[in-house]
Amino acid sequence: MRTLIIPDNVELGEGNFIGCVSLENIEIAPTNISLLYEDGIVYSPDKMTIYASSTSLSGELVIPDTVMEIADGAFAGAKI
Repeated sequence: MRTLIIPDNVELGEGNFIGCVSLENIEIAPTNISLLYEDGIVYSPDKMTIYASSTSLSGELVIPDTVMEIADGAFAGAKI
């Protein structure tokens, strides 16, 4: 899977993206209030949890101070 489109009625949890090592593009419906997509990373709205990342991420990544949890497989396939 290279592209994932998450509609407005979907919430994520632990391990949703384990094995998705080719996920290059993530799109979240603008009306989805359960998720936030920023700079290649899918967060909870309060930025306390990282659920997933694009495999196009590379180099150095600075995790925001607000993050308290990183879901299993959140960075699968990322080159960071």
